[in-house]
Amino acid sequence: MPLYPLLFALALGQNPAPGQDGLPLSVQVGLFAYRADGSTMASATTGGVLGPFDGNVFASTPCNVGSGTKEPPAGARNAWRINGQVIEISRDSAVVQLDWQRTKQSGDPANGPTGSERLSLQSGTPVTLDSVWADATGSCDIVRIALEARLAPRAVGRGGAVGFGTQPGSGAGARVGTGSGSGSGAGAGSGGGARVMAASPDSIYDVELWLVHQPATGDERVVHAKPRFKGDWFQFTFQPLRIETPRGTLDVEVGGALTVTTGTAGDRQLTFFTKRSVVFRQFGADGNDVRKAEASGGGETKMAMPGPAEVLSFEMPPLQNPTGGPLLPDRVSVRLRIKPVQ
Repeated sequence: MPLYPLLFALALGQNPAPGQDGLPLSVQVGLFAYRADGSTMASATTGGVLGPFDGNVFASTPCNVGSGTKEPPAGARNAWRINGQVIEISRDSAVVQLDWQRTKQSGDPANGPTGSERLSLQSGTPVTLDSVWADATGSCDIVRIALEARLAPRAVGRGGAVGFGTQPGSGAGARVGTGSGSGSGAGAGSGGGARVMAASPDSIYDVELWLVHQPATGDERVVHAKPRFKGDWFQFTFQPLRIETPRGTLDVEVGGALTVTTGTAGDRQLTFFTKRSVVFRQFGADGNDVRKAEASGGGETKMAMPGPAEVLSFEMPPLQNPTGGPLLPDRVSVRLRIKPVQ
């Protein structure tokens, strides 16, 4: 699998409505997956800063939520259509006109509930529009999925940027699946001959992941997940996003992993891996594939363990059809915040 140029950025974002904590705010409308204790594990939203926005949000399972401009995938159990317009936005409030409709319920087409209302949003105070209940099973401890409107900080990285790698890949995505693990014992030597070892298998970290997709037109679409993992490594996958192009359909997927190691001086280091794949399809009159091509790429970067308030932004190159042609204007990035719990 070839390496692609992965830009790691800690760059300041810009937004005309900074919140009281200095982070840029935006209107976010979409699905939020809640645990029994009231915490959220994942979200998928559309929205913006000013002007119109629209999209579909869906849940394939309680732990798999997504958003996009096209129709929800056939496997979606619950789905909603959203049309809105941010009328005004300030430092701590916003006015938005919102029309929404539940379009799938328990796997079947639905024509409601629906809503059409003008909302006055306050920073940090979500407005619940609709919700469905779920049974917490296995590793998925989600009990409720809520359609909400929020005025909340956007995920924005801070600082400068570095790049590495050679061959471009492509990707964007919309679902979050997670896994974790642990290990022990001495690791391989790293640059400069400094020895590192696996972090304690009893270490616990709170992680926040954002997949940010900026399409050619319209506002960015964001998927947010907040898992906790125990050990020294963790992996994640975002659900493939289907993008229609004049030449055919692209199914793109982004995933990755992170590992934590400890130097001899006790300093923790973070290694972040990303991978992405794209499948190009052209469909015949009967709906079957008449042409198919695939491409994939991956990369990694190593750094000192970031502070618990830092958001790291890993910017990916533009999307490109595996069969060649010009780069697409879509942009995608993965953003990460990691906080040691113990």
